[in-house]
Amino acid sequence: MLADHINSWRQAKGRLILDGFQYDRILEVDYIDREGHLVHAGPVDATNRIEWLNMQRPEDLGAKFKPHPWEQMVKVLREMGRQGAAVEVAIEKQKLQRRPPTLWDRLYGKSCRYGYRPYLLIRWAILSVAIFAVLFKVGGHLGVMGPTDRRIIEEIRLQIAARNTEEIGRHVRC
Repeated sequence: MLADHINSWRQAKGRLILDGFQYDRILEVDYIDREGHLVHAGPVDATNRIEWLNMQRPEDLGAKFKPHPWEQMVKVLREMGRQGAAVEVAIEKQKLQRRPPTLWDRLYGKSCRYGYRPYLLIRWAILSVAIFAVLFKVGGHLGVMGPTDRRIIEEIRLQIAARNTEEIGRHVRC
């Protein structure tokens, strides 16, 4: 069990060694400090846990990235029923693992949050369909785009000719 105090983290910034550290739960304890303030000793929200994980040694977060502490935190948060926090920690781990990020990494991160938010792809697909529908409609209206199949072109010519014949016939009758 991990029983920590949020204020003790700041003293360990850049010196925390978490690779190989195993725990199965985070003890959530609230207490009143000497000044009478309510203190959350073991926060389980994603923001605080990511901050804690970022207190590791720079080499463990950089070129020799150690994924274990991040995966351990994701596992524990999921087991505690904190699925949303677990996903946020997992996304942050992916960002750190992909340093320096390539264009593909950035696109993958923005489009579906490294696979942890696949429903975002539906939004991107709908947006793409809407944008291209508008572009093709405008292109067709301006005459920039048109059919290339001879049968369709001939059918359009026949429809235009028939419409012109009807209009001429209407004008004659008047």
